[in-house]
Amino acid sequence: MSDLKTENLPILGGVIFCAFVPIFLFEDWSEILNSEIVPLLEVGLIALVSALSVIFSNLVGRELKFLLVFWSRRKPAYHSKKLCLSDSRLDLGKLAERWPEVFSEQNDLDVTESIWYSKVYYPVRDNPAVKSANKMFLVTRDLYISWLIFIVAILVTFVLRKIGFIDFSFSTETVSYSLVVLMILNLTARNTGKNLVLNSVAIAINEAI
Repeated sequence: MSDLKTENLPILGGVIFCAFVPIFLFEDWSEILNSEIVPLLEVGLIALVSALSVIFSNLVGRELKFLLVFWSRRKPAYHSKKLCLSDSRLDLGKLAERWPEVFSEQNDLDVTESIWYSKVYYPVRDNPAVKSANKMFLVTRDLYISWLIFIVAILVTFVLRKIGFIDFSFSTETVSYSLVVLMILNLTARNTGKNLVLNSVAIAINEAI
């Protein structure tokens, strides 16, 4: 997992960098930077803010990340049975026979996540399709967390300006753009999390046959 997260760092940094570019186009930095080489300094600031966002996202614990993405302590694996009903690749009857603890009518929802992880996901974690789905989820999850940290920074600047501590605040265009990006990243992270569950189940059941 740590190797996969390390592999994802360049992707995270690159996407965050690109996402920040419109913000620096919305804002007028000439007065703040007070320099004739504002464009170069803007690039430097984008790189710095991107790096800081990624760094701070890695300081957020795994369980808190799941809570912030799904707005619940229940991860997608908890909803395995419901998710698999909508996937034409999967037969719920066969799944219930193979893993009754997860997919039967008498399944214990309190242990569904741990059983899914140990009996469904873990044995196929190195399968290319599962590994790719996991990588996509980790990337989109951490992108969302990084952007959420930036949203918090916007709120902090707003409060500091209100109390007269600073003169700077982000423009309406920046706030609107940032919120739209946040919603898109949240939906993407949620969907990739669900895809990880479904791909893991599909691969695992086929390997069990």
